[in-house]
Amino acid sequence: MGHLGATFEPYFAAGHPHTEFLQADLSTVAGVDAAFEAPANRGSYPFTIAINLASETQYGFPEFKYERGILQLRLLCARKAAATQYIEKYIEVSTAQVYEC
Repeated sequence: MGHLGATFEPYFAAGHPHTEFLQADLSTVAGVDAAFEAPANRGSYPFTIAINLASETQYGFPEFKYERGILQLRLLCARKAAATQYIEKYIEVSTAQVYEC
């Protein structure tokens, strides 16, 4: 979880015109399509920066779960962001965890 400080709190209030909350399964093409749908098509405020904070951080799952929840998710999102006309910057954030310590 990140915190931007009190200056930015009004932007995260429900109903703020510059804030949109969207839930989607980003490990699927349909979920990524929904998340990256052109803002004008949804009637929402246009955005030019996409920040992906999604990841699988639990240990002990089978390898296919990590492949879908990390690799596939990141590739689908990055490719979709690169293919849009309106996203100028795509930022990927990760803890870079590999093994449990």
